[in-house]
Amino acid sequence: MKALILKDIAHIQVGLTLSRTKATLTNLERYPYKCVSINAFPANGNTMLWGYENQHLSSEKIPSDYLTQEGYVLVRLRGPIRSIYVSKDEQGLLISSLIAIIRPNPRVILGEFLAFYLNSSLPQAFFQSKIKGTAIPMIKLSDLKDLKIPLPSIERQKTMIKWMQESEKQISLFGQLIEQKTLLKQQIFKSLLVKE
Repeated sequence: MKALILKDIAHIQVGLTLSRTKATLTNLERYPYKCVSINAFPANGNTMLWGYENQHLSSEKIPSDYLTQEGYVLVRLRGPIRSIYVSKDEQGLLISSLIAIIRPNPRVILGEFLAFYLNSSLPQAFFQSKIKGTAIPMIKLSDLKDLKIPLPSIERQKTMIKWMQESEKQISLFGQLIEQKTLLKQQIFKSLLVKE
């Protein structure tokens, strides 16, 4: 299996510095945007967590390069380094400069495969070796661009995506079961305590 450098198979840029476009009271026109928060990156999986959209009032219309589009992969540049795949339902959100935007070449690498790969232990070790700063650990965009990616065929990537999606569903179901069992255990304990 061949390996390629990420910058050779995807367009990579940093999100928008929000302070540059923040509307003030003197701005006649204001444009509201929902913004991807760095808290929208789950600890497990590559699906965006909802409920973490911040509101940004801009003094100008934001170019579409800084808005989420289906197929994009977003990478949190602040530790812990995590990635999410942007689905059709997550389009149009503003991306801040704390997040890298990756537009993969779909003829070479599928976005969802890339997001799964970036969250795996292989690149995570690379990211840990490149993180700078002690107060706010961050990775540089140039380090992300230089990451080597093993590239199975597109068909193999599709197979791996299906397997990972199925695994994520099972993990989610187990998580829900654990929550329910924990709640049941607490309720049983309370009821036994009352009977005493």
